[in-house]
Amino acid sequence: MISRRNISSPLILVFSVSFILYINTLGHDYALDDTMMITENSFTRQGLAGLGEILTNDAFTGFFGEDRALLEGGRYRPLSHVTFAIEYELFGLNPFVGHLVNTIWYALLCCLIFLTLKRFLPSNTGNTKWYLSLPFIITMIYAVHPIHTEVVANIKGRDELMSMFFSMATLYFYLDFIEKKKKLPGILSGTSFFLALLSKENALTFFAVIPLTVYYFTQHPLKVNLRIIYVLLIPVLVFFLLRYHALGFFLGTGEESGELLNNPFLHASSSEKYATIFYTLGIYLQLLFFPHPLTHDYYPKHIPITGWENPAVILSLTIYIVLGVIALISLKRKHPAGYGIWFYLLTISIFSNLFVSIGTFMNERFLFIPSLGFAIVAGYYLQKPLISGLTKNKTVHAAALVLSAFIVLGFSYKTVTRNSAWKDDYTLFTTDVKTSVNSAKVNVSAGGALIDEAIKPATVDHQKKQKLLQAVEYIKHGVNIHPKYTAGWLLLGNGWYHLDDYERAMEAYLACLETSPGYEYAFKNISILGEKARKENKPGIAQKSFEKLIKFKPQNADYYYQLALVYEKKEDFDNAVKYLESAVNKDSAHYLALRKRGEIEGKIFGNIGNSINYLKLALNIAPNDLTTLENLGVAYGIAGELEKSLHYFYRALEQSPDNAQLLRNISLSYRRMGMTEKALEYSERSKALND
Repeated sequence: MISRRNISSPLILVFSVSFILYINTLGHDYALDDTMMITENSFTRQGLAGLGEILTNDAFTGFFGEDRALLEGGRYRPLSHVTFAIEYELFGLNPFVGHLVNTIWYALLCCLIFLTLKRFLPSNTGNTKWYLSLPFIITMIYAVHPIHTEVVANIKGRDELMSMFFSMATLYFYLDFIEKKKKLPGILSGTSFFLALLSKENALTFFAVIPLTVYYFTQHPLKVNLRIIYVLLIPVLVFFLLRYHALGFFLGTGEESGELLNNPFLHASSSEKYATIFYTLGIYLQLLFFPHPLTHDYYPKHIPITGWENPAVILSLTIYIVLGVIALISLKRKHPAGYGIWFYLLTISIFSNLFVSIGTFMNERFLFIPSLGFAIVAGYYLQKPLISGLTKNKTVHAAALVLSAFIVLGFSYKTVTRNSAWKDDYTLFTTDVKTSVNSAKVNVSAGGALIDEAIKPATVDHQKKQKLLQAVEYIKHGVNIHPKYTAGWLLLGNGWYHLDDYERAMEAYLACLETSPGYEYAFKNISILGEKARKENKPGIAQKSFEKLIKFKPQNADYYYQLALVYEKKEDFDNAVKYLESAVNKDSAHYLALRKRGEIEGKIFGNIGNSINYLKLALNIAPNDLTTLENLGVAYGIAGELEKSLHYFYRALEQSPDNAQLLRNISLSYRRMGMTEKALEYSERSKALND
């Protein structure tokens, strides 16, 4: 047993190792879901003023701007969100602070795991060194495991950190309560459990883990265990009441998402669904023993839908059956390794998709709590040869030491190197797309990140083109995997747009509208494409752009106006006038269409009277529009009404006092009126601005 006087040594080492492993994340930016929970979350960015909204809404409402349960069952985990808001209040958007807090949380969590394990795991002989004790070995295996990088290196992962921390605190105080029968530990246990639930719903699994721990490692009979279960039950009930108030339902809406990326089993049969579930459960085990390669993305179709004919599915099912049998047998013997298996099975169950749909096949962060069960089993079987071999078999002892060093050093190296991928979105997506090759989501995300990088002003031309071409290839692969990926088609269009391939950009935007007919971003981007094509004297693609938009939205006056500008560019003024009239018919307050009609009437058709009439109609709608005022000044000047001409020029000058062209027009008007001195004054002012 570890003596009290030596308790500081293992704690210092555990904290130091846990902290140092993630110290290279402190210079990282925000990444992945940090956007939804921090950088673009309206509740977070209110600071302390947003706490009320955070506590009474779904976790994603502050991002989407509406009360929306994006995933089945909703997401109510306000406690970590509260910490983000407090950090924003104190430090603004500061990723260093977020990463530092996560790293400290993790180091403290590992210390708490050690202290909690020390309370109930079997003691060894008095001669056992603290660094060979079972709690320490288990804690170190847990601390260095690379599977935790997603949680610690991603600031948003704090919900998992806090859930695990407060769950372990619940167990720690619960054991104290059942031993001492004092109120304070019971209150602390219940409070900790409530905080764990507010951090993330997966803490619910500790409602089973804690009584199981008492059964395995104390002498208290079952009736005593059940008698005090209210310590856990009360916070559960309060949590569900709060959750219901925030979301409007307890466990789920009963509606499955029709989007593949939020419902990976959308096109799978029931048989395929459960075969695929056991396939992913097998991958979880593989990642615990051999955590490579790691990726943040297990979306369709990185994990393929599979059937029971797949040997990997049968192998996984067999292993889990064996684990279940061992766990059941260990109930009688109360074997620590059996407890570790129970811990793993119970805590992974909520993420398995067997009982509740979680909206994805799997994620590495879902192993953050269950991996402690793995560490308990691995630690137990690793410690035995370390201790027994020390006195009986030096070879066994040496082999165990080598294996221990390999695990600690290998896992540590993998943790540190994997952290580098979490530097920012660009690094994460372009790294993991090479692992999750068949994931629609990461291919599209990598393409989007490359586009953002390519269009930065500092990017030189040849690098820009190279990045854009790579982006297009990734996104094309993504939409081939998932043809109804609306955001993918939009980004593909953006890629082609920045490559100046407007025809392909248009095709992608139209494909986007086929998957989602009302998608506003697609309409906006087609309009931008059309305007740019018109300005670059590519009237064909410009015309096609606005004709397509009119087909989708025939009541949108601006599309008719833009099409009129295209015909003006083509010098087809009759059609230009036709579409300007259509724009005004759709929106009588469309002053730009009226102004353009006035310009064409005067400059092209030479009808100054009509020109003035249309320009005045435009001015009634937008009294301070500089171009309309200037055009009216010119029109009245052509008509010979110089005083009215000056009136409008002066009104325009109020809007733009340093406009050299206006000053020149005023000078010309005064010269025509014979007022040479005034003409010279404004001519000199105009020249001074040009100089």
